[in-house]
Amino acid sequence: MSMGEKIAKYRQEVRLARAQLAKMSGINKDYLKAIESGKRLPHVKTVARIAECLGISLDLLLGEEGEK
Repeated sequence: MSMGEKIAKYRQEVRLARAQLAKMSGINKDYLKAIESGKRLPHVKTVARIAECLGISLDLLLGEEGEK
């Protein structure tokens, strides 16, 4: 599973709309959509902010497998 797919999965698990997560993490919702679809690869600092907003570890998004 790609990092973008993981972000989308965990975002949906915590019942956040894409616009909500984008606002919480300080990025544009269209940029988040591009990340989730695999069209853009974000900077690690951006991924760290997203992970924090989702309440998960950065390792979970960056690693191959993991647990919440």
